[in-house]
Amino acid sequence: MEVHMIANKHITKIVAVIMAIAVGLCLCAIICSDEIENALGSSGIEMEYESKLFNTDEIININIIMDEDEWDSMLSNATAEQYYSCDVEINGETLYNIGIRPKGNTSLSSIASDLDNDRYSLKLEFDQYESQQSYYGLDKLILNNNFADATNMKEALIYDMFQYIGAQASLYNYAKISINGEYWGVYLALEAVEESFMLRNYGADYG
Repeated sequence: MEVHMIANKHITKIVAVIMAIAVGLCLCAIICSDEIENALGSSGIEMEYESKLFNTDEIININIIMDEDEWDSMLSNATAEQYYSCDVEINGETLYNIGIRPKGNTSLSSIASDLDNDRYSLKLEFDQYESQQSYYGLDKLILNNNFADATNMKEALIYDMFQYIGAQASLYNYAKISINGEYWGVYLALEAVEESFMLRNYGADYG
């Protein structure tokens, strides 16, 4: 019991530090927003996945279809962060041969050391095995487990803060996750900061 209490205190401190850093980044974004736009440009491209995935009026339904032995192997070796192949149904539409792997730093190691928990955050890489494959232009989707956040709201509020001040930030939405049709939990789905993010925010000449 004492060990769990100590661990929870450490986790609370970590979350507080992350929130403080996020607020600091927001302030920096306010101060430097003009310089950032001048350096990178602001002629973003409208992406179809914006409305398909990140309309926060509707929760996303994601069903990960994967060989059970492969799924168990991925969870058992989560710290290796190795990609496996799966199919993914997003709001009833199926994409095939998608790359999936656990992700995280503190949350990954904490869950890996907890025999009673295997609810890892996940990455879905749409073009990991099929070149040029995407979900309406999105190349990677992050599924965060909201580790150590009983409200399931802290990270979403941070992204709302960024968007409110006009800073370029990942789009998000909540997602109901199932594994082979079995309910797994509610995650925060995030637009990964990769090529599609850069195109959406800065246009084709972002590089």
